[in-house]
Amino acid sequence: MEAPFRQPATENLNLCYLVSSYPSYSHTFILREIVKLRELGARISTCSINPSEIKEPSAGIQREIDATFVIKKAGVWNFFAALGFAVWNRPRTFFSGFFRALSKGGWDLKKTLFHMFYFGEACLLGHWMWKKGVQHVHVHFANPAASVALFASWVFPITFSMTVHGPDVFSAVETNLLQEKVSSARFVVAISRFTLSQIFFHTKEWQKCHCMYLGVDTKLFSPRSAPKNETLRLLCVARLSPAKGHGILFKALEMLLDRGVPFSLELIGDGPLREELQEKCKALSSHVHFRGALLEDAVRKAIAKADVFVLPSFAEGLPISLMEAMACQVPCVTTWYGGIPELIESGVSGILVPPADPDALACAIQRLRFLDERRRMGERARERVLEKFDLEENVLRLRDLFHQELS
Repeated sequence: MEAPFRQPATENLNLCYLVSSYPSYSHTFILREIVKLRELGARISTCSINPSEIKEPSAGIQREIDATFVIKKAGVWNFFAALGFAVWNRPRTFFSGFFRALSKGGWDLKKTLFHMFYFGEACLLGHWMWKKGVQHVHVHFANPAASVALFASWVFPITFSMTVHGPDVFSAVETNLLQEKVSSARFVVAISRFTLSQIFFHTKEWQKCHCMYLGVDTKLFSPRSAPKNETLRLLCVARLSPAKGHGILFKALEMLLDRGVPFSLELIGDGPLREELQEKCKALSSHVHFRGALLEDAVRKAIAKADVFVLPSFAEGLPISLMEAMACQVPCVTTWYGGIPELIESGVSGILVPPADPDALACAIQRLRFLDERRRMGERARERVLEKFDLEENVLRLRDLFHQELS
């Protein structure tokens, strides 16, 4: 006997968002997207693979944490209840899904073991969605959380969709089961034309993929009076990981010191390279300040005080942090990579430099010493965000896509 799903009693959207960790410091844009969809009448249930990493949440974030089903905190009883439910009610799809997931590991024992973990998590997800009466799950990132959604769709009568960011997924297409995920998804959203092109290149799926930019709340992130600082105040909001290029930034700052350019740099974010980066920038210790991971309000206050936002990444999809700074009329210096040129026109709404080029980075920062230049670029930056990257407008498009594809 195959257990039917209860149909939602409303014509509005009724779906689940699955995230690796929700809410989190670095992915507040997912929280904003969910909140906006709810304001538009959608019923959104949230599920997280891991517990939230936020240590001192605000009242609003705490409510999200309390309302979120955390798979890894479900407990042994719920795990066996989910397995029993799947075996008893959906024996054919359970066993076919199990062996299908098992086969995706090939001869790699470690990969096979992980797929078994994901399959167990998929059973927990599917059972929880059945109890909630939800038939569709949306995932941000084509990562292991998307594997959980994929495996759940093999066992339970549910569909899934995903928002693909990149670029890391494109360097491990087979490991991430990208072809399988795109082929099985009801639809796929790419956050930039660059991301869309890579999906097309690796999967040849042309019909179900849509480019939809993410966005920022342009009322919340609003223009501020440009500070008249004698010392150039630089800000970088990014995870402390290899892809963000902090080492190149430090080399550029050493060049600025040699040229007599006064500056200070505030680094917001945390990650695996924190100790290594602190060691690397000892010579700059009086100029560089590590603030750790901060919540949105603190980030917004830091942007308001900044003269220039710097992001020297080696690999990016289309960073929300750039949009936030631009919405506040803070000019950005970043790299010509991935979807970033879709956001910033170099020399007009910001400055783009080649990745891993500390001299070009230093020259770009030095160019923005002048207040008039910063004001000009900051004004054009906000215009660009209002034109294409406003959160409310882009969530409206996403809602319409959900209605179109799930009707």
